[in-house]
This record gives sequence, structure tokens and C-alpha cells, in this order.
Amino acid sequence: MGWTLDGVSFEFQGKPTTVCADGNNVAWCCPCGAPDLLVYQSGRKGSCASEPRKCEKCLSEYWLQPGYDAVGEPPRNKKVNPSETMTIVRRLSGPDEVKPKSYLTALSRKDVQPGEQA
Repeated sequence: MGWTLDGVSFEFQGKPTTVCADGNNVAWCCPCGAPDLLVYQSGRKGSCASEPRKCEKCLSEYWLQPGYDAVGEPPRNKKVNPSETMTIVRRLSGPDEVKPKSYLTALSRKDVQPGEQA
């Protein structure tokens, strides 16, 4: 028994987002298209800001808010939701958004100027 995310609404960047929640696991697709799994359990990837999940494709980091570290352990012998709405928080891998590969290819070619399509 413990926290369950079944029936919880999820949002990303202020808008509702589609996830597949089962128990304390949340599967969703990163905006770059890669699938990611967030686990709402102490010390697990994606459970809070100090334990982010890193997307393997774009290297952005994600976690659930309210974080597991803020809500603590659930009541014993009960399945409960930590919140009616959970937010998926994103921290970019660097100071700027990771650019799509086609943009980087265009910048590496001498015959294409920045801002033009490759």
C-alpha cells in the first residue's frame, strides 16, 4: 500500500497532459518524443527535484510536483493520492532549450545560414 497516482490529473507547463499512471508509476512522452517513466517513491527517479529523471534523448530533467520529499510517507495500509493534480516539472539540460538535430546539422553546414532550413 502507499501513494497511488491512479485517477490523478497531470499537467505539464500549465496544461493538462496525457500519462499512463499505474500505482506509483507514471509513463509519459517527453516533448522531444522519448518515453519516460517517473516513479513516485522515496529515492526513485522523477519523485522530486532532488531525484530528477533525465530524458535519454534531449537530456532534460523531469520530476513530479508536489515532490515525494515534500509529502513524505503515505498512511500505512491505505492507497491514497498525494494530490488531486500532479505537475510534471521540466529543467532543461543547459542554459537554452536543446535544439533539434536538423537545426544543429544546418549550423554545421557552411552553405546554410542560421535561421534557414537545412
